[in-house]
Amino acid sequence: MASSESGETEPRSMVSVIYPSAPTINIMMPYSMFHRRLCAFLAAFGGLAFALAPARACAETIGTPVLAPGRVSILIQTLADQSANGCAPALVAFALAANPAESVSCWKLDIVDDFEVARHFSGKGEPPRSIVWDGSLENGAAAPSGSRYRAVLDVDFGGLYQPIRSTTRVFSLIRPAQVAPKGAAVATTASQVEPQESPAAPQSPASPSADGAPDAAIEFSTGSFTPGEDTKAAMLVARIVPRPGSSRIVSWTMTVYDPAGQAFASFEGSWPKDRVSWNGRNSSGEIVESCSDYSFVVTLKGERGSVGRASSTISTGVVLLPGRTKYNISVSSITFKPDTADFLEVGEEQYRRNQETLRLLARKLGQFPGYRIRIEGHAVSTQWSDPVKATVEERVELVPLSAARARAILSALAERGIDRRRMEAIGLGAKAQVVPDSDTKNRWKNRRVTFVLQRNTG
Repeated sequence: MASSESGETEPRSMVSVIYPSAPTINIMMPYSMFHRRLCAFLAAFGGLAFALAPARACAETIGTPVLAPGRVSILIQTLADQSANGCAPALVAFALAANPAESVSCWKLDIVDDFEVARHFSGKGEPPRSIVWDGSLENGAAAPSGSRYRAVLDVDFGGLYQPIRSTTRVFSLIRPAQVAPKGAAVATTASQVEPQESPAAPQSPASPSADGAPDAAIEFSTGSFTPGEDTKAAMLVARIVPRPGSSRIVSWTMTVYDPAGQAFASFEGSWPKDRVSWNGRNSSGEIVESCSDYSFVVTLKGERGSVGRASSTISTGVVLLPGRTKYNISVSSITFKPDTADFLEVGEEQYRRNQETLRLLARKLGQFPGYRIRIEGHAVSTQWSDPVKATVEERVELVPLSAARARAILSALAERGIDRRRMEAIGLGAKAQVVPDSDTKNRWKNRRVTFVLQRNTG
């Protein structure tokens, strides 16, 4: 331990430096101004540095990110063992950061599920360093165990910068049996759910829920779903697990929604059937999109006509579609700034999702060193109803834009270790659409980047 000027022993803490394609580097050092400057220095070279402060107080046990001006961040810190860290009654703590914090005009933090805002916090001026959530809802009731949430932070800089949003990963509130007292909860993620091959969970008729409706959670057999792979993640098992106190489930329907909120696939069953095994395709043979979120909503029918509902979300990996002599990957989840090839200045949440998608793509493409990669940009025509205008739009706008986006992705993959000499980028504009551009509900699928992997015969 280092000594401070006052003679007291200064606590040591850790700097974690995270680069997109390299292992995390952990450095132990005194918690001091030099500590913070090192974080800023490392972050300036492309890494994301988190300064983890000593546990002097509850708020200081949470990572503080180094942010560029006009950026905000929200991180999750689970406080499962309240007695161990001496914090007040808190179940989940959120670390908030904004730069410059003193310029914040107002902020709000919403904890949301798939349907509505479960809990709301807001304020004027600089946001607090941390907010703790005790698991209670806006109406004062306790959040049900197994429910999945995201925390969404919105910050207004009063005109100095554009209003910006940051979102956490999905987390669940779980009340472990014989571990936490009644009413306690800890945060977990879908990746912690293990496959369940046991028979359907027994239902207890002794303690029906307050409104008589059946109540359950959805568990997945894997944390990330990648159909087509020869792994456990290639098939998804979605299991309905009745919560303690639920009334009896008689039958159920399960609907899978695509990233745009459109129904993609559906299943139904009668109890004791409690799960579905899915290959990622719908009744038309269409497969899930790569690197996207799919929501599962189950409607539970109980005795005497009672109805309950459960929901959960799972992310897909990079879906590789084999052909006769090549492989294809289609990604529609990379967000670009409108009418540009910029995928960086797109808001905090989209920025993080883009970085994660590029990381997954680089890892997948790196598994095919003997293949050339053609990166194709695709765009949506807004002039589809007028052939003359559509032709001009294609030549003047869509082909150059889609080509620029393909080149931007090529450069990003090269930065992540893919040999630039293996790749080429082209723009196809609106020439190879998945659905007609007149289909306003589904044409988001046309705005995509595709990757064609062809074995190198040279």
